[in-house]
Amino acid sequence: MSGDTQNWCQDFDHHETPFVEDPWPILDEIREECPVLHSDKYGGFWLLSRHADVESAARTPSDFTSTVPGVTTIPPVQGRGVAPMLPIDLDPPEHTKYRALISPVFRQRRIDGLRPTLEAKADKLIDNIVLGDSADLVADFAVPLSFHALGTLMSLPTEDQQLLHNWVDRMFEGSIRDPEDAAAAQKEYSDYLDNFIKRRTSADTDDFFGLLLASEVEGRRMTHDEVRSFARLLLIAGHETTAKAMGMSLWFLAQYPAKRQELFARPGLLPTAV
Repeated sequence: MSGDTQNWCQDFDHHETPFVEDPWPILDEIREECPVLHSDKYGGFWLLSRHADVESAARTPSDFTSTVPGVTTIPPVQGRGVAPMLPIDLDPPEHTKYRALISPVFRQRRIDGLRPTLEAKADKLIDNIVLGDSADLVADFAVPLSFHALGTLMSLPTEDQQLLHNWVDRMFEGSIRDPEDAAAAQKEYSDYLDNFIKRRTSADTDDFFGLLLASEVEGRRMTHDEVRSFARLLLIAGHETTAKAMGMSLWFLAQYPAKRQELFARPGLLPTAV
């Protein structure tokens, strides 16, 4: 398939170099030849490759549940026998109930209040790039800006951002090349969150941790473990998705200069473009 000797229908691995470098022709052929395939990699998983199938699965939690911890990332960054990571390891209506607890953190007024801090960080990162001889826009802009945004949203100390970056990188990359180190990073990160939450339990604030610590589910206060679970998910999922979205956006604008010039000429298009 796709000009190489690998049979992707029988031995699919989305971390293989040919797929990483050019996934589109491989996916085209998978959709044609084996739209629902099974791989033995990483403990075994199924892949749905057609849009209609993916949408149906996402909208049918009774058949495609998220309630088995460890199935939402491949390879998993946590074991399947551990407590669920909230709220991603839950199905409706429990998922809806838990997700609503943090919705105030993402209200437009609160996010708008973060804008000056994030713009200042973006300006500083760009200044560093301009002053240097060369730069990697993902490593030198998207990744640090993503961590700064999450750290600010969660009211985590600025000086801890590099620690957090290191843990997340080891958890994700290590799950492929060094599972033992990935597990160690996960424990270090969990210990950090435990200590941070313990210091915050007496604080009466309306930020991310304060909101969760004051929240109730079915008439009871959120437990320490549940608060930690929320925090782990937000930092892991929020960083990866945001940094990669920024990286892909910058790549798109580099590939299509006419679109880039259109945004410069018509800045009113920026909200829609983002």
